[in-house]
Amino acid sequence: MLLSILLSSLLLSTTPPKIIKPIEISPYDVSPSTEGTAVVEFRIDELGEVCEVNIVDTFDVTINPLIEKAVRRMKFEPALQNGNPVRVMYSLPIRFE
Repeated sequence: MLLSILLSSLLLSTTPPKIIKPIEISPYDVSPSTEGTAVVEFRIDELGEVCEVNIVDTFDVTINPLIEKAVRRMKFEPALQNGNPVRVMYSLPIRFE
């Protein structure tokens, strides 16, 4: 029984999601002096849509709504497991320079 479980887990073929439409934040939306890194976690569903956005680390809370809106506009090819689309968690660091 344990051997069959181990073998079946080894046979799972997983492909990570691929970015189709990358994040876009206009330099006009933030101050030129804005510098730092924010980290956003979110789910990518079976259709490649972003959902459940959570900003886990930020350097300026005033730009969090801008970051969330930009992340929600991203598009992905969904992750695949054994050829079938699956939901996954994704973590994205966003650097402002």
